[in-house]
Amino acid sequence: MYSKTVDSVRIGYMETEDFTLDMGAMNYSIELGVSEENTSAIEFYRAIGMTTKSRKMEIILNYHENKTSVN
Repeated sequence: MYSKTVDSVRIGYMETEDFTLDMGAMNYSIELGVSEENTSAIEFYRAIGMTTKSRKMEIILNYHENKTSVN
């Protein structure tokens, strides 16, 4: 099953790349989002030649639970 999934994703990626090039996008890039916890996806995308462009970071703010006093 895993190899079928990998093959499907690889085919989908190749079709996206082909479509992009067919539309005349010669000097553009394909970007996608992937969770850092999804290490198998990250390994796959690296294996097909993708590199990390940026990283988004967040902090969840919950005012009622994280009250801090500033004196």
